Amino acid sequence: MAQVYTIEIKQPLFLRAQNLLNKLGYTNVDCRHGDGYFGWPEAAPFDAIMITAAVDHIPPPLVKQLRDGGRLVLPWEAPSGIRISSC
Repeated sequence: MAQVYTIEIKQPLFLRAQNLLNKLGYTNVDCRHGDGYFGWPEAAPFDAIMITAAVDHIPPPLVKQLRDGGRLVLPWEAPSGIRISSC
């Protein structure tokens, strides 16, 4: 079974997600409260990283944590304010 790592910056959302995942019996998901910009270097390298908040640049720490050939998925905040998806 694949291992999943998730980081949430807002503590109430982190606690809710962690509790729900535990309640549902997901043993392959590790949750961390913190700033996802910096990723989870101790668990790297990752096959894929998904950012769920719009960004105006690609965070260098996340690129460094990708496995060779890994994918980074993120909502890009275009200068005009229009969100587009980028891979």
